[in-house]
Amino acid sequence: MIELKKRTGETQKFDLNKLEKSIRAAGVDQPTSHEIASRIKPKEGWSTQEVRSQVVNELKRKDPEAAERYELHKREQKPQKK
Repeated sequence: MIELKKRTGETQKFDLNKLEKSIRAAGVDQPTSHEIASRIKPKEGWSTQEVRSQVVNELKRKDPEAAERYELHKREQKPQKK
């Protein structure tokens, strides 16, 4: 299983279902979110930001508005710094 580096420095196993759910949370329909998530092939040690960039690039080809929503959705989820 591929391990990704989180912003916090922790590692997390790549989860295709979690990625697909994240794409859907940005308002992308199920068939498109499945198609996009299936195209993402992370390499060991990638950061979650690298995965996000790949998702945005794939979405821009398929649905540029969805790519913008995904980026906005992910920015809104970032933890607030104290």
